[in-house]
Amino acid sequence: MYKTKARPNKKDFSQLLDLEFQARRAFINSDVSKEQDRPTKTLQAYPCFRELDHLMDELQRILNRGNSHFITEMKTRWGDFYAKAQFYGVFKKVMRPPLLDKVYRRPNTFLQTRPLSSPVIVVCETTCILAIGTMPVLVFAKEDIYDCVMYLMACYYAFHLTYPKCIATLLSVLQTEVLLDAIHDCDTTSSYKKAMAEWKKFTE
Repeated sequence: MYKTKARPNKKDFSQLLDLEFQARRAFINSDVSKEQDRPTKTLQAYPCFRELDHLMDELQRILNRGNSHFITEMKTRWGDFYAKAQFYGVFKKVMRPPLLDKVYRRPNTFLQTRPLSSPVIVVCETTCILAIGTMPVLVFAKEDIYDCVMYLMACYYAFHLTYPKCIATLLSVLQTEVLLDAIHDCDTTSSYKKAMAEWKKFTE
């Protein structure tokens, strides 16, 4: 239905996605395919997730299906967290000017040479590309770059992806502090516990 010219509007299509939620999650979360192939196969079956609204709606279904204000509340928490994190970075003396790579001139080249298969945001001149591994998934306005971290987290949940080890602690903190999705004690790492202890001490 989505691929036809007469596809239903977003509200009607969202209702269909709501009804099919359990079967869809069972399909995506299954171990039939390798994790690196999961995004491609998921998008083949559900091309709607190439649209930002549907991707974020899926995150809401997974984390707080009954709360229609979840996305708005999450973005508010992200704003609060981001403001505190800036002060924390200055306090810990780890804030440095960002490295400016002229990726906007060669986004395809950048994606093809990526060593990781994780989600990433490529900033171009007027737009941003959300990609998973080397595969572009969707494009959004550069003005929305502030919320791009939430878009990345939505990818990890919607496509059932594992956090890369190099940023697992950071993403785990975002998971618990911004998405309010608890991590079971047996799954917490020493680096996460240390980071959270320091963060809690700073924010108290």
